[in-house]
Amino acid sequence: MENLVKQVDLLDAEINRTKESLAQCIPHTISICRAQSISSLPRQRPTVEPVGTELNENLEEFTVIWLDARIDTSVDCIDTKKHLQSIINYLKTFNDSAKCIDYIKAVKEEKVFLIVSGTYGEKVVPDIENLPQIRVVYVFCQNAEKHQKWASKHRIVQDIFTNKKKLYKQLTEDVRLSDASLLSIAILSPDSKENQVTDLNQQSVKYLWSQVLIEALLRFPNSKKAKSDMLKECRQQYYDNKREIDIIQEFDKEYYAENAIAWYTRECFLYKIVNKALRTDNIDVIFKFRFFIKDLYEELSKMHTIYIKSVPPTVYVYRGQYMTMKELTKLKENTHATKPFANIKSKSCHKEENEVLIAMGSTFSIEKVEQDKQGIWNVNLVWSNKEDVELLTYMKKSLGPSTNLETLGSILIDMGELLKAERYFKLLLEQLPENHPSIGNTYIQMSTIGLNQSNIEKALEYSEKAEKIFQMSYPMSHPCYGSLYLNMGRIQLLQCDVISARLNLEKAAEMFSKNTPSYDLQLAAVYIQLGNISTICGEQSKMLTELKRGLEIQLKYLPNTHPDIGITYSYLGAAQLTSGLSRDALDSFTKSWEILRKSLSPCHPKYLLTCFTLSQLYDAKKDADKKNFYLDELFDNLSGMIAQNFGDIELMSLAASMKDGSATNQDMKILETRFKEMATPLERAVLEFRRFTEESEALLKKNDYDSALELINKTLLYWQQIIPSGTLFLAELHYKKAYAYFKKQDLVSALSSINGAIEILSSDFPRFSKYQLLLGDIYRDEGNQKMKLNELDAALVAHTKAVNIYIRYIQPPVHQTISNAYSTITKIHVRKHQFDLAKDNLFKARNSLPPNLLNSKHNLYNVERTVAYSIFRNSIKELINAFDSDALEGFQKALSTFTQEMSSLSFDIASTHFFIGYLYTNMANTSLAANHFHFALESAIPKHPIRKIAKELSSEIRQQTLNFILADLLLIYSKTFEPEYVSRLHERTIFYCQKYPTALSHVKLATIYLRIGSVYQKAKNDNLAKSYLNGASAVMAPDSKSIDKSEKIYFLELAEAQFKYADYCMAQSNFEAACPLFQKSLHIYKMLIPATDPKIIIIYRKLAGIYASRLEIPLAIRCLEKVVANPVNEEMYEESSRCLQLLKSGSASLKFRDMEASPLLSMLTGRKDALSEEETSSELSPETTNAKIFFQGSTADAETVTKVLKNITGSTVNFSIVSYEPNKYTARPHKGVLASHEILEVNFVRNKLHGDSEDEQEESNGEEEKYQFKIEWIFQKSDSKHSTAPARIKHTKLKCELKPS
Repeated sequence: MENLVKQVDLLDAEINRTKESLAQCIPHTISICRAQSISSLPRQRPTVEPVGTELNENLEEFTVIWLDARIDTSVDCIDTKKHLQSIINYLKTFNDSAKCIDYIKAVKEEKVFLIVSGTYGEKVVPDIENLPQIRVVYVFCQNAEKHQKWASKHRIVQDIFTNKKKLYKQLTEDVRLSDASLLSIAILSPDSKENQVTDLNQQSVKYLWSQVLIEALLRFPNSKKAKSDMLKECRQQYYDNKREIDIIQEFDKEYYAENAIAWYTRECFLYKIVNKALRTDNIDVIFKFRFFIKDLYEELSKMHTIYIKSVPPTVYVYRGQYMTMKELTKLKENTHATKPFANIKSKSCHKEENEVLIAMGSTFSIEKVEQDKQGIWNVNLVWSNKEDVELLTYMKKSLGPSTNLETLGSILIDMGELLKAERYFKLLLEQLPENHPSIGNTYIQMSTIGLNQSNIEKALEYSEKAEKIFQMSYPMSHPCYGSLYLNMGRIQLLQCDVISARLNLEKAAEMFSKNTPSYDLQLAAVYIQLGNISTICGEQSKMLTELKRGLEIQLKYLPNTHPDIGITYSYLGAAQLTSGLSRDALDSFTKSWEILRKSLSPCHPKYLLTCFTLSQLYDAKKDADKKNFYLDELFDNLSGMIAQNFGDIELMSLAASMKDGSATNQDMKILETRFKEMATPLERAVLEFRRFTEESEALLKKNDYDSALELINKTLLYWQQIIPSGTLFLAELHYKKAYAYFKKQDLVSALSSINGAIEILSSDFPRFSKYQLLLGDIYRDEGNQKMKLNELDAALVAHTKAVNIYIRYIQPPVHQTISNAYSTITKIHVRKHQFDLAKDNLFKARNSLPPNLLNSKHNLYNVERTVAYSIFRNSIKELINAFDSDALEGFQKALSTFTQEMSSLSFDIASTHFFIGYLYTNMANTSLAANHFHFALESAIPKHPIRKIAKELSSEIRQQTLNFILADLLLIYSKTFEPEYVSRLHERTIFYCQKYPTALSHVKLATIYLRIGSVYQKAKNDNLAKSYLNGASAVMAPDSKSIDKSEKIYFLELAEAQFKYADYCMAQSNFEAACPLFQKSLHIYKMLIPATDPKIIIIYRKLAGIYASRLEIPLAIRCLEKVVANPVNEEMYEESSRCLQLLKSGSASLKFRDMEASPLLSMLTGRKDALSEEETSSELSPETTNAKIFFQGSTADAETVTKVLKNITGSTVNFSIVSYEPNKYTARPHKGVLASHEILEVNFVRNKLHGDSEDEQEESNGEEEKYQFKIEWIFQKSDSKHSTAPARIKHTKLKCELKPS
């Protein structure tokens, strides 16, 4: 008991450091051991050793560092080093303080005892005293007083030494106390906070795999080589420590299994190395010392069997721990479920201590922490079994009775320790004889490492080697070929060769199926990989079926928390995510994460990939907290994952900078590039697809379709080189390409691309409907384009395809899109005059529209009206073509729609009733005719032509009246018909008016002529317009005596039509055609309206311009006088007054000397091309003037030439033709107009016009030919010295109608 108190006192300092956290964390889980016990849980990430190198780090717990500028190779210095190494074997010396500090900071696992000179100590100690790896500092100098002041300020400084022996003694004592206080302890709080739960799980996972590894090593067969390997490592570690080398030599000669505990408790290298290796979970050291650890464990197990039967009432353990009889009884009851323990007094080198040794991995819960009266902290521990018993039991059982290097390598692969696994498999290959059957399995494992490292070349190399070994060792029916095919399938899948991968996986499935149930788990792995292939290929039913089939087998044979199940859930989540089932995918990935965090290292690639996926899913859900939680998990462990699987120092550094937030954009790019280089083709494709999706979506949102297509085509070319055609990724690319073309309305390219996408996917793929709906939209827009081109058959085919797609893939099939498609088909049938089909599709459009969208403002009602009006107009055509039965049926159909949607008073309803009544009259069904005439009157607005029969309804309605009404209606509705059919309606209208010749019918006929003329006028068919206007004048000659009041409106309409057409001719400079029309219009107006009416004044103004252009000055003056007497506005008064003054004064001429243009003609005729007074310039400049006059093509017609020039210039100057050619006149003004040094010459160059249509040329009947004259005004001056200035030329273009001479 006295010894126990002494040791507890030594532990007080260590326990004080953790007492506050212990007091706050009750209950806790603790894994504990003493210096003489075998520890369990590691606290730090295992170190990564380069493949193929020997262990050369410090294998013990302590490091001694000596920092002094005067360290040299003197005998005294060498002697000091030897003494220090006899206390702590691992010695490092420095004479550079900066390098020393860097080294100390790099120490992770060991405790450092620092010996420093006084000068360096004052500088170094402040920088290192808070580092957890520093145990104690000794100031070693020649002047203690000099350094006492600063050293006393730092608690870490043990003392100042000037005597080496005192230093050695203190160091020895401190090492002994520190060695005794070393406690491998991991305090875990089962708090509900996520980070604490994660820490607890991580420690549990480390414990789990630690137990599996130890169990595997304990089942290794004994061999002399294992002992020689261990001793070789020891000799290398202590090569310059004579004391330890001697002990190693003694161990080599005298050790045997039965004295393992004695050697373990001896003060030597064994317990130091073994304890540290177990505490840090250093598998490489544990493996090297497996020979001794196994002997120690087995001897303790034997003692445990005896000891457990004779447990004393109270047992005190070395660390001041005690257990009641009840607790030990509980241990006794769990003999087969816990670690061995026993009192080792009989075999210990310290028999006075009465020790109980507890094996590695023992776990306790903290029941109570309290301080006694002596100030000693008492920690009460209760045996606990917190590990996942089911999973651990399964893993241990799956090891088999005997293990070897292949077993160890497989465990390391499962742990995600690929570099270590590869090292041990290579060691196994060195040990196996040539062509040994196990070499094939080892090659398969090496290939798996290559796969997990994304190193396809390595994976292929070892897979091919495995195949050669299998072919030499086994028949083709052996199950090993199933493993080979499975491995090849995985490789080909990562190469994106899904066809070959599927073939090999199907072979593997066949092979494993023949050897069930022994190979059921391998069969499950095959199903899962087949599911992954189906995911890539977008085969929804297959991928979910195959993945779930594999999962069912795993759930049958494996514990629920087995990592393989967690990984399968991640595959299932990926499949669901690909299918658009984001909620199910989130559930699956969450299940995967829950399992993997309990069964895999946080540095395992599968765990980190799941963390990354969950961060992205929560990012999409805008849940920043959960997104950041999973990203923190990723960045916290990324560096460790790289270390364990790739050993890339640069990548590890970049990952560390990501964790602490110091990574630059350049670092991020380098990290991404390096990961891409290490990725498989499939992984690179996924990374590229993610980047491509983000970039293409951004471009499409900006409507930058050309850039989007450039990106898509570039990505498509890249993917087609690395993956086969039948994959979901390529389908998505084709879809986006189709969408971009669709938005550009390049429908041919869009159709080709979307068909390429659809061919890739199976019809049960969830996104298949999205692809089909885009196809439907493409057909819809194609149909719309065809409609614009009036290619109605092609339009109908396209829209029918569209609606069939919509019906199939929009569920339920009641949707605005479907209704719109049927509406469009309805319009096509209307334009094709297929009215029954139009009605059928209109019915479908109404039925496919959601009821909540159907209201009076909906476009569907417009479509129904369109159908009704189309039927109505078609019935009018049938009527005038004397197809009375068809016309009657059509009018009745139209009426049914009109009466549903229009008010009771409606022009169209009244007209429809009239047409039906008219047809019944023709059919001699007077009763029905009278009914419809009554309905027509009831629904007619006041000005409807049907009102004319109101007085005749009581008696027999005259056919003449019906024909007049019919003519009126045909004339009215002719405006709604296509232009090519208007003339046909007009002909029938004229026919009905001429059938009953009366005064009224003549007026009506004239009105029809006028309206037809206005139609042709608007169509710019001048000849036909003029013809019908003349016809109106002929039918209805204006004579005041014969105009009845009832006819006044029709004569005014005639005058208005004549005026409009005259004004149109004048705008075209066709004064000759305009003049008689203005005169006829003026004649009618003067009979029917006051002389001061603006219409009359305006006509006088127009006529004045025409008379002036024809040099009929007196007539122009008379018209202007009437305008000035009654001007329409002040502007007209001022302009007309000025023109009148100019005409009366005779000064309205062109002054050729100054080349000024007179504004008179412009003012009178309204020509826009002439110059105003303010704009008149003496400078000559090119100008085009259009005028239309009659020119009498005589070869020497000076009068005509003068007249043409007067028309253009407003000048009274006469010209003479000085030369004539077939297509050119040359004229000069008469003498006396110009000065002697001036020359003015006018050239007329004639070109026949070709711009008129052939129809117009035919209608002209050869009476007139149209020409364009290019008139050149050439003006030159000569100075006194008779030098001639350059000619100034002014061009005028003139359109002329040239009558034959």
